[in-house]
Amino acid sequence: MKFDDILHEIGDFGRYQVGIIAIVSVIVFPTSWIAFLQVFAMGASDHWCKIPEWNTTTCIDLGRDAATCEDPEILKSVSIPLLKGTNGSDVSTGRVYSSCERYNVTDYSLLVDGVASNVSMATYISLETEPRGIIPCDAGWDYDRSLYTRTVIEEYDLVCGGEVYVQVAQSFFYGGYLVGSALFGTLADVYGRYYALFGAILLNVIFGYGILAIHSYWFFVLLRFCQGIANVAMYIVTFVYVTEFVGTTRRNVAGIVTAIPYAVGYMVFAGIAYLLRDWRKMVIAITTPFIPLLLFMLIVPESPRWLISRGRRDEAKKTITKMAEVNNTTLPEDCLSEKLADEERENLLNDNRKEDLTDQQKKVNPIDILRGPIRKRTIIVMYLWCVCAVVYHGLSLSTSSLGINVFISFMVSAGMEIPAYTMSIFVVEVPWLGRRRTTSITFLVGGGACLLTACIAPGVPRATVAMIGKFGISAGFTIVYLYTTELFPTPLRSIGLGYCSMAGRVANIAAPLVLLTSQLWKPAPLVIFGGCTVLAGFLTLLLPETQGRRLPENMQEIEESGRLVCNTLLNYGV
Repeated sequence: MKFDDILHEIGDFGRYQVGIIAIVSVIVFPTSWIAFLQVFAMGASDHWCKIPEWNTTTCIDLGRDAATCEDPEILKSVSIPLLKGTNGSDVSTGRVYSSCERYNVTDYSLLVDGVASNVSMATYISLETEPRGIIPCDAGWDYDRSLYTRTVIEEYDLVCGGEVYVQVAQSFFYGGYLVGSALFGTLADVYGRYYALFGAILLNVIFGYGILAIHSYWFFVLLRFCQGIANVAMYIVTFVYVTEFVGTTRRNVAGIVTAIPYAVGYMVFAGIAYLLRDWRKMVIAITTPFIPLLLFMLIVPESPRWLISRGRRDEAKKTITKMAEVNNTTLPEDCLSEKLADEERENLLNDNRKEDLTDQQKKVNPIDILRGPIRKRTIIVMYLWCVCAVVYHGLSLSTSSLGINVFISFMVSAGMEIPAYTMSIFVVEVPWLGRRRTTSITFLVGGGACLLTACIAPGVPRATVAMIGKFGISAGFTIVYLYTTELFPTPLRSIGLGYCSMAGRVANIAAPLVLLTSQLWKPAPLVIFGGCTVLAGFLTLLLPETQGRRLPENMQEIEESGRLVCNTLLNYGV
C-alpha cells in the first residue's frame, strides 16, 4: 500500500499539514530578499564628475562662506557642462548636467571666483585667452545620495560605460539558479529533503556575509552566483517537501499557498530598503534572519515519503504516528507497519513491477520528448517557461523605471502577486476556461499591458498598466507549472518538467541583459517583454486542454490524440 493510502487514513490535509505549510512559509519568506537585492543594491542615482582641483577648505580660506563652497549645485554650475539642447528640463535647478564629462579646469582659484558669482564656467572659458575644452571624468564621480546613501554602482563606479556590469551581476545570479536547480534537486533525492534544505540555508548565511567581507566587484559577482545556487535550492526543496506531506488532490493548493509568503516577503523588502538605503546594511539585514532559520530547522521533520523510499521505516513510522496524533486520527500499529512494509517491498521490487509496463513505456528515453507529436508540445511549453522567467524577473527588476517612487512601485509590484496566486487556484477549475484558455488569457493580458506601458510616459498611469502586466505574468507562471505536469505522459513527466525548468533558468540569465536594450531605445525592454508574451498567449492555443481529463500514461496515448490543432479562444475543447 502506498503512502498516499496512509495519508487517506490519517488525514491528507489536517492540522499537521497546516503546521508544515506554516513552517515552510517561514523558511520561504526571506528568499525573495536575496533574489531582488539587485533592485536597491544597484539602484541608479544622479552622478557627475569629481573636480580634482576643487578644495572646499581653500575656498573658505579665500573668504567664501562654507555654505557657498559646499553647495554641489553651485560647484556643478561652474565645472560641469550642460547637456546639449537642454534649456531647463530639470525642474529643481533648471539645468541638466552631463554625467560623464567636465570642463578641463586646472586652476581652482577660477572655480572660487565662479562659485562666488554663481555663473557658468562657459563664461570664464570664453574670456580665457587659452580655451579649456570638455574632457571625460578622469577623477571619479560624485553621486546624489538623496535616494540611496550607498549602492554597488557608487562603490565600484559602474557608470559612464560601466552600466553593463550592473546587469551582468544579476545574470550571474540567475546562472546560480541554473546550477542550483540541478545540483540541489539531486542532493535532495540522495541525502534527503532535510539536509538539502539545511545546507541551502547555511550557504545563504555564508555567502551573504562573504559579500560584506570583500571589496571587489568581481568577487561580488562570484558570491552573487553562489547566492543564486543556495537561494533557488531553498524554494525548490521546500516546494517538493510540502507537497510530499499532503494528498494528491491537495498538492496544487499546497504548492501555490507556499508562494504567497514569498510575495509577502517581497513586499516587506521594500520597507527594509526604504529604511536602510545602504546596500551593505541591506545585505546584513536580509542575511541575518537566515541564522535563526538554522535553529528553526530543529523542529522540521524529514519527509516520511522520502524515508519510506529509502527503506528507513522506523524513522518514517515516528513521523506518521505524530501526524495521526495531531490530526486526531487513529492508525493501528499493525496497520501502520503493514503499510510501510508494503511500501518498502514495492520500492525494492521496482524492477519486477517494470515488467508490467507496456512495451511502449519500456522503450521511452529522454530524447523521446523531442520526437513525434509530443515535440510540438515540448517546444511550445519550453517557450512558455522562457517567457515567464524573462518577463517576470524583467518586470520585477525594472520597477525603478516606471516614473514613480521606486519603493512604492516595488511594493505594489510584489503585492500584485498575492491576488494572482490566489486567483490561479480557482480559475483553472472553471469548466469553460480550463488550463489552456486561462493560460492564454493571462499571457495576452500581461503582454498587452507591457506593450501599452511602452507607449505611456513615466508616471502613475504607466506604473498602473505595468502592474496589470505583472499580475498577468505572475498568474500565468503559476498555472504553467500545473499545466506542464498534465501535458506530458507519465514516463516523461519528470523529464519534461525538468527540461522546461532548465529552459526557464537559462532565460533568467537573459532577463537582466534585455534591460540593457533601453540604452538603445528606452521602451525596448517593454516592447520585447510584451511581444514575447503576446506570442506565448497565442501559442498556448495550440496546446490541448487537460482540465478534468485523465493524465496520459504513455506515449501511445499522445500519438493517438493526433496532431495538435490550433483553436481560437471562442472554440471550446480540443
